[in-house]
Amino acid sequence: MFLTYLAIASTSVPSGIKTAYEHRKKEALVTLDRLAQEQRAAYAIENGTQGGSKPAAIPAPVRVDVAPAKNPSAIARSLHQLVQARNNATGISAAALGLLTMLVGTMALPILVGMHDPISLLIIAFGVFEAWKLNKHAPVEMSGPHELLPEFRQPTSAT
Repeated sequence: MFLTYLAIASTSVPSGIKTAYEHRKKEALVTLDRLAQEQRAAYAIENGTQGGSKPAAIPAPVRVDVAPAKNPSAIARSLHQLVQARNNATGISAAALGLLTMLVGTMALPILVGMHDPISLLIIAFGVFEAWKLNKHAPVEMSGPHELLPEFRQPTSAT
């Protein structure tokens, strides 16, 4: 059952990466827009163009730092702690922590996706349940000894 879940979870990794990238990009654009509006307002106040019909220009490029989520889930906090530990580790321990982080992230991804899309969580649960039913232990029955057919018997000597 573990391997079945791992196979299901690993198929959702590319969509999870794409979703995380799009979410991060959206957050950056929202932050950039908010900072640009703040800078326009500050520039307008400085130059006395507040309330005018001509929009104020942005005088300098804006550096955007996207902050992490304000209320991360327990899974996200655990992953963050693993990443921090991996960043502090060196050599083989860094590789082992990196693999552990990838495994935990892969295992948590379907559940994190399922929080936003309950239908996919139901599909995964159904798939794991069916795999569990197919792979449960089948009892082996043994009976015997059985007699061989007459043409396969060893000839016995009569005394």
